[in-house]
Amino acid sequence: MRILLWFIALCAVAIGLGVTAHMNPGNVVLFYPPYRLDISLNFFVLAIVALFIAFYVVMWTIGMARKLPSRVIAYRREKREAEANKSLIDAFKAFFEGRFGHAEKAAEKAAAAPGNAGIAALIGARSAHRMRQAERRDIWLASTETNPSLKTARLMTTLELLVDDHQFKRALEVVDELNANGTRHIQALLWALKANQ
Repeated sequence: MRILLWFIALCAVAIGLGVTAHMNPGNVVLFYPPYRLDISLNFFVLAIVALFIAFYVVMWTIGMARKLPSRVIAYRREKREAEANKSLIDAFKAFFEGRFGHAEKAAEKAAAAPGNAGIAALIGARSAHRMRQAERRDIWLASTETNPSLKTARLMTTLELLVDDHQFKRALEVVDELNANGTRHIQALLWALKANQ
């Protein structure tokens, strides 16, 4: 319906311009010695409109060309983030399916995005631990130490993995570090109980 209204309005404007141009006997004289150019007013107006449209298209093209590098950079960044987010989802899925090698590989891809790096590292650490790769687990956990927002998650993960690995003294040290900020986590107390037993 909207397109039909636009089409009717465009036809009405075209008819109005045609009738007006037909009745216009005006003339434009362009004079540059020794040359003289006589053209009709209708052609002059049409040429001015065409020149304006051409100028607008050229300026729009130049503007788009200037914005192109930043748009390409933004597109590539969004594509990398989308791939990293998909890899993070794949890492979770593979971890819960028990495919720990696939989960760790997906976590490596997901860690490429700064926003996913910490969570991906925790998944990678848990996956490496399930495959009994203590060195890789420790590397993954060490990579999260620079992120203060993941401190509790890192300590809880470390605690769980150390208890599972029967490293009870180190696990209790992690419990002390976890409780140093004054908050007590019930799950941490349960892991401390298991470590003490």
